[in-house]
Amino acid sequence: MMTTPGDIDILLKDERGRPFPERVMLFQQVQYGCLNDKGINEGVRDKENEPVRPFTCSPGKTGVVEGFDNDWGWQKTGRFTGINGKVQPRLADAKTGAFERWRLVNAGTGESMRMRLRRLDPAAPPLRTVKAADQGAWRERYCTGQPLPMWQIALDGLTRSAVHKVDEAVLFAGERTDVIVRLPEAGLYCMVNDTSRNDAEKLNPSRMVALVGAKGAGAGSSDSNELFRAAMISSAEDALAGSERAAIRERVVSELKDGLKLTAFTWHKPIPKTEVSAYREVILNIVDGPEETAFRVNGLSYDHNRIDAVLPLGKVEEWRTTSLNVGHPLHIHVNPFQIVSIMDHEKRDMTDPASPAFDPDYAGLKGEWKDTVFIKENVRIAFRTRYERFTGDFVIHCHIMFHGDHGMMQNLRIAAEGGAVPAPHKAH
Repeated sequence: MMTTPGDIDILLKDERGRPFPERVMLFQQVQYGCLNDKGINEGVRDKENEPVRPFTCSPGKTGVVEGFDNDWGWQKTGRFTGINGKVQPRLADAKTGAFERWRLVNAGTGESMRMRLRRLDPAAPPLRTVKAADQGAWRERYCTGQPLPMWQIALDGLTRSAVHKVDEAVLFAGERTDVIVRLPEAGLYCMVNDTSRNDAEKLNPSRMVALVGAKGAGAGSSDSNELFRAAMISSAEDALAGSERAAIRERVVSELKDGLKLTAFTWHKPIPKTEVSAYREVILNIVDGPEETAFRVNGLSYDHNRIDAVLPLGKVEEWRTTSLNVGHPLHIHVNPFQIVSIMDHEKRDMTDPASPAFDPDYAGLKGEWKDTVFIKENVRIAFRTRYERFTGDFVIHCHIMFHGDHGMMQNLRIAAEGGAVPAPHKAH
């Protein structure tokens, strides 16, 4: 008897049984610059020697990427987030009113991505004719209306326990998310990295990332949410037809009707507290020193030859993490983890919209599985993980490249309790 329905792909089909079209979108931050004879990026600087317009290259020079030590980050640079190797491309058209699966990847070196879609006013001048300095005003005038809804179905490649409806796809460095998108009317749409909610100092203004069009006759501006729900239920009934699949079909359809739940498709079983065998603490910190800045995990900077912890094969542990200085996307190799809680320094829930401490960046994360989580300063995040099958060495690290490369990383080892401990790996 069939006990599992298979992959969530069986639900992502149109009324004729054809799979939703898919797109992979790789968001990139290429940290190029023109270096002077001292190896420092050229550009105008203020009285504190901070860059004002850092990437004004001298005539005849072309920006290069030599490393990250001479770079001052992304916020003041004036550079644009790229997508699939291009800057502000016009993406291939979608079919009007059709659902598509977008696989989004933040492959940047540290900057967050908050992707929103808005209708572009047909009266807008072509984006390619607008100077970079004028694009903010162009975007505010012509990218109109409320952001389009999207339906998040996976985090970091792991199917969610329920579809999560959003109007903003939030990806911190290293994160991935899968969303279902529908462009309801023919025409062009703005894809924007919208920083307005999180950038009070206006250091990193919202930017255009791409344009995407919808062509052809479609369902128009019908209720997208109800259309998506009906499509999922219809696909489940078709894919799981037959008496031998009756039980699993009933479960899947019942859950879809109850808030678009997807528990039949999740890859990992929830971890109750009764399974937890031990607790582990991870504290991320940056410490300024007289000669150099130290990037640390639990008070130590990375040492290639040091194993920071040995984890017991076959056991479950709960990790409790926080950051003492700015935010860090913590990435753990090998074993994904289930989010248990996200609280502020007063122990208030930051995932619940009814909580006074609610943070939209953490909406819908409680109970879900991930392999990367953004830990804001003084936020407490608890998650649980199982150590299954794999034995050997791996790393955890901050996914902001500069932080990880300069010491915010650890070597961990999984080994059977009482068994021989493997020799350290020579490379990772």
